[in-house]
Amino acid sequence: MPIKKKGEKILRAAGYKNFKKHISRAVAQYIRENPEVGRGLHKVVEETLENGEFKNFFNNLTQKTKEITELPKEEARESASILVSEEISKEIKEKVPELITPINGEPEHPSRQKIYRKLSLKGILKGKYLERVIGPKTLLRKTLGRFFRKRPIFIMLFGIGAALIVISGILLGSVYNALIVGLTLDVIPTESIAGKIGNIVGGLGGIIIFFNSITLGVIYFLEKERRREQIRELADEYLKKTK
Repeated sequence: MPIKKKGEKILRAAGYKNFKKHISRAVAQYIRENPEVGRGLHKVVEETLENGEFKNFFNNLTQKTKEITELPKEEARESASILVSEEISKEIKEKVPELITPINGEPEHPSRQKIYRKLSLKGILKGKYLERVIGPKTLLRKTLGRFFRKRPIFIMLFGIGAALIVISGILLGSVYNALIVGLTLDVIPTESIAGKIGNIVGGLGGIIIFFNSITLGVIYFLEKERRREQIRELADEYLKKTK
């Protein structure tokens, strides 16, 4: 939500212009050191402002916000943090737009959207309420769908493993026994040839599913680290552009 003249007046009264570059760089440095994809920008800015380096400025900004908006102290403090967040997001968007993603949805804290509305009614902010997060944020369902579309081999292997356990269940005469064999690799006592084959088939199905799951876990971890590294590089890019 863009800041209106009344919001600009609050920032100007607190001397934000003198701290603007230092705060934006501190936020970028924080992101670089804590590259958590999907974390709310507002929370990062809030923690940066509460740092000793900017504590006096933040207290002054809170006081000016309280005086001009006539909001209670806690809401004034949250409002002050929101104003800086809006300015920081604008700065980052101009230089490294990929570092921050605006999303529609519920705020990190239920009270924040209410404060946005109050600031809008008081002529401090305008436009649609948006959360902003570090890096791209996608729904788990879409992420998984995209992952399996690119790697259909995993679906095939899970299918083979499940089919072998089903076959094991038929040979052992019990789906429950087949699951025991597949999950624990324990042999079900049996004297029949079909039952012995069922033990082998069920064990093989379980092994396929187990190692497929381990592989997926490793790939997920590597992908998460890749995205974290990408965030670090984007934060580095912003720091270089604001020297």
